[in-house]
Amino acid sequence: MTGASRSNLRLRLLTAAVVVPLLLYMLFVGPGWLLPSATVLVASLGALELAAMVAPGQRLYALYGLLATWTVLALVSARLPDGAWLPVLVLLPVVGMLVTLVRPEPIETAGVRTGFALGGPLYLGVLFGLVVKLFEREYGGAWVLVVMVCAFLSDTGAYFAGRAFGRRKLHERVSPKKTIEGAIGGLLAALVGVLLVRAFLLPVLPLWGAIPLSLVAAALGQLGDLSESMIKRSTGVKDSGDLLPGHGGILDRTDALVFCAAAVWLYAEYLM
Repeated sequence: MTGASRSNLRLRLLTAAVVVPLLLYMLFVGPGWLLPSATVLVASLGALELAAMVAPGQRLYALYGLLATWTVLALVSARLPDGAWLPVLVLLPVVGMLVTLVRPEPIETAGVRTGFALGGPLYLGVLFGLVVKLFEREYGGAWVLVVMVCAFLSDTGAYFAGRAFGRRKLHERVSPKKTIEGAIGGLLAALVGVLLVRAFLLPVLPLWGAIPLSLVAAALGQLGDLSESMIKRSTGVKDSGDLLPGHGGILDRTDALVFCAAAVWLYAEYLM
């Protein structure tokens, strides 16, 4: 391991030492409003990072991305009558297209910015909203912890397994350093983590469900990581931001988490 790698690893561990206890406090000890509020804050920062990548320097996109993400997140996490969300779903693509029409220059990237305006609020608003919905369930803190374990342990396991055994590239065009061996190590780390959460904190999760859930959620999280890497590579940035020392930006740490949240919510809502 090079000096730069050791320094980066120290930063990552130091950041984790600060963030992990705070997350556990919000999940199991703090007031019920704290985690949803933190989720809104993180989604907001993610929306600003995404806007800065695809439409650098254009405040209109940053403002639109922020407002639209808030709106979608509120609709997903709120308990609304059937059909109450339909007007927003109708208006969202119209307003998203009009944002680019108002500011079409540079015309060469208008399509990319339109894609952000249409998809960004759904990507962040829906998936972060699912974190809130999981938290509101019985054993909500444990369900969200399953999401975090699948995302973070998969990432950590993939990092160390890739360094030790990595030979074959996973998706070189998008993320040259990721390997198939690392991905397998990440899946196994997530599996162990979920089984521990189930044993101590989530008795309603059956063993027959915990094993495939951990593997599917962690695999989906790895695809979320690759998806965000694709956006960064296409926009020419190394990290989505620099808010978290050693980790990059908010999107760099939550790209896997929100995809994991989708898998865990679908399981908890429809297969439990």
